[in-house]
Amino acid sequence: MPHTASIRDVLRRQNAELRARLDEAEETLRAIGNGSVDALVVSDTAGTRVFTLVGADAPYRILIEEMNDGAVTVSADGTILFSNRGFQRLVTWPMDEIVGARFDRFLAPGHSLDVGHLVERALVERYDAEVVLLTSEGKEMPTRISVNRLPVGFIGVVCLIVTDLTELKTKEHALRDSADALQSRIAEQAHTLDELQAARRTTLAMMHGAVADGEALGAANRDLEEQIRVRNAAEATRDRFEAQLRVRQRMEAIGTLASGIAHDFNNILGAISGYTELARLDVVGQPAALESLDEVLKASNRASALVRQMLTIGRPTVHERRTIALGPLITEVLTLLRAGIPSGITFTTTIARDVSSVDADAAQVHQCIMNLGTNAAHAMRGTNGQLSVALVNCDLTEASAERPQELEPGRYVRLSVSDTGSGMSADTIERACDPFFTTKDVGEGTGLGLSIVRSIIRAYDGAMTVRSELGVGTTFDLYFPAVRTANPERAEVVAAVPRGVGEHILIVDDELALGRLLKRVLERLGYTVTVETRAHDAVARVRASPGTFALIVTDFHMPELLGTALAEEVHRSEPALPILVCSGNPADVLAEQMLTGGIDEVLAKPMTIDQLGRAVHRVLHRNDGVTDGERP
Repeated sequence: MPHTASIRDVLRRQNAELRARLDEAEETLRAIGNGSVDALVVSDTAGTRVFTLVGADAPYRILIEEMNDGAVTVSADGTILFSNRGFQRLVTWPMDEIVGARFDRFLAPGHSLDVGHLVERALVERYDAEVVLLTSEGKEMPTRISVNRLPVGFIGVVCLIVTDLTELKTKEHALRDSADALQSRIAEQAHTLDELQAARRTTLAMMHGAVADGEALGAANRDLEEQIRVRNAAEATRDRFEAQLRVRQRMEAIGTLASGIAHDFNNILGAISGYTELARLDVVGQPAALESLDEVLKASNRASALVRQMLTIGRPTVHERRTIALGPLITEVLTLLRAGIPSGITFTTTIARDVSSVDADAAQVHQCIMNLGTNAAHAMRGTNGQLSVALVNCDLTEASAERPQELEPGRYVRLSVSDTGSGMSADTIERACDPFFTTKDVGEGTGLGLSIVRSIIRAYDGAMTVRSELGVGTTFDLYFPAVRTANPERAEVVAAVPRGVGEHILIVDDELALGRLLKRVLERLGYTVTVETRAHDAVARVRASPGTFALIVTDFHMPELLGTALAEEVHRSEPALPILVCSGNPADVLAEQMLTGGIDEVLAKPMTIDQLGRAVHRVLHRNDGVTDGERP
C-alpha cells in the first residue's frame, strides 16, 4: 500500500540518520581507545561489577548523554556496561540499577534478545531489530534497536542505540486506518462512478434513439464530475497528512540540534554580558563609554533572545508576555536593520499617535519585524526600493472587508511592512508561510522565517495577511489584539541588589572564564568565593571541609557530572547545603529534577548581575523570612 511505503520511507531516513551518527561515534571511540578506556567489567565470586572511568572526550560525552535516543554498551553475557540518560528516560529506572544489570531485565514479557548472538553478528554487519521494553511502571514501549560493533579494543562488546517507536507506531496505525477508510471511500466512489457511466451510456443511447433528454444528461455529467472531485480531495488530504508528518520530523531534528548548541552559545553570551556589566561599574561618570557598553548589553540580550527562539522550533516554550508599546520597539529594530541593508533602499516609518498597547513578548515581536524587514530587503536586492513600516489602530467589525477570517471583531493594532520589490505570484503567496519553503538561493535562507512569524502572531490570538502584486511589491500585515491601558511598561521601583555579609560560596563551572566572572561579581556583592572547574574536585573540597560553604552555585552541563548529579554527591555528606543551578535551558525543563535532585533554584543563563545577586540572596535566606530588598 502507498501509505505503508511512506512509513517505510520515514523509517529508512531515520535509520540513515542513525547510521551517520553512529559513524561519528565510532570515530570518537577509536580516539578513546588510543589513549584511555571508558569502563571496566570485573567478574568474580561477588558477581559482575562495572567501574566507569573518566577519560572520554568531554564534548562527545555530553552529546551521548543528551541525545534523545537511548545508548548502551552490552557485553556478550548481556551485562550493561554503560547507559546514557536517554536510555534511563525510556525505562525510567535509576541509573545505578541499569549499569551492571542484564539487558533482558528491561524486556517486556514474551520478548527476548540473544546478546551473545548479537556480538557474533555485529562482527559481520550492522542491523536493526524491534523489541518491546518494560518501564519501571510496567508500561510496554515498542522500540527499534540498532546493533553496532565497537572498534578494535572492545572485543565481545556491542553498542545498542534504542529508539522509542511509540509515537511512530501510533501514527502508523492512524495512517493505516485512514488508508483503509480512504480505500473504502474510493471503492464506493468507483462503484458510483460505474453506475454513472452506465447511466451516461444509457442516456447516449437514448439520444441516438431520438429520445434524448438533455437535462438528464447534464445532471449525470455534473454528478460524475462531483464524484471525481471528492475522490481527488480525499487523495489530497492524505498527501497533506503525510507531508505534515515529514515536516514535524524535520522540525524535531532541528529542535534537537538547536538545544545542543544553546549551552555553548549561552556560555559565550554570559561572558560578554557579565564582563560588560562589570565594565559599566568601573566607568561611572563616563557617558560615552557607558553608552557604548549599553549597546553591547542590548546586542547580547537580543542574541540571548534569539537562542531562546531557536529552542522554540523543536519544543514549545513559555515566553514573557506583558503589555508593551510597539512604537519604541519598531524604532529600535529598524535602527539595527538599517545597518545591514544597502544604502540604496530608503526607509519610511509611520507610527500613528495614541496607538494601543499589545500583550506580547518583546523578543518575539523583535524577531517578527527583523524577519519581515530582511525579506523585504531581499525582494528589493539590486534596486533603489523603499521599505515602509506603519503602525495604526484598526477597529474590525463583522462587516469589515479587511478583517481576516480567523479574527473576532474588535480593536487591533496593525503593523504593516511593505516593499517595492518584485512581488509574489498567487502560488507563492499560498505557500509562503509553509515551513522550509523559500524562493531564495541555496545558502541564503532556511524557509522558516515567515513560518515562525505566523506561529508567533497566532499564539497572540492575532493574524498575518499578505498582499502582493508582481512587479509592484508586497505588504505583510500583522494584527495584534489591542490592550486598553494608558501606561504600558510602567517602570517598577527596583530595590538595590542585596549584598552578602561574607558568606562563603563555591562556584562550579567547567568554563574558567565564567567561573572567574561569577567570582568577581559575587565578591563585589560582599561574598567570599571559591571556584572549581571540575565537578569531582568540588565534591572532594566540600567533603574535606564540612560546614565551610553556605551555598554552591553550579553549571548544569559539565563533562564529569551534571548539576543534578553533583547535588546528589554533595548531599551525601552535607544534605542541608543549598544548591543553585545555572542552565541555558528554561527552568521548566528541569522542574522534575529540581524536585527529586535536591536543587533549591534554577537560574536561566545568561543572567545579569541583578538576577544572580537576587537569586543567591533568595536561596541563602529562604528559611529566615528575609526578602530580596530587606537585608543590606
